[in-house]
Amino acid sequence: LPATGKVMHHKPTPAARTDTGIQQGSEIGVHYDPMISKLIVHGQNRQEALDNLVDALKQYQIVGVPNNIPFLTACAQHKVFQQGGATNTGF
Repeated sequence: LPATGKVMHHKPTPAARTDTGIQQGSEIGVHYDPMISKLIVHGQNRQEALDNLVDALKQYQIVGVPNNIPFLTACAQHKVFQQGGATNTGF
């Protein structure tokens, strides 16, 4: 990741707001932002929002270019990340 290629299949999930500039048939070239799609979820609390994120990630469909959906799902399900204050981006 990131990688170039043609998006053979793309079906954003209805379980989240999706901001993207790609569609089925899009060609991902070398001069692009590697974040080709962004999911936005919410919930009454952190855990509900994370549960909604995991559901949305599991429903998201994209074929033709590598993606990090399994990694993002694992992060959202990790106990340390779910606790909130246990993570630090270094900023």
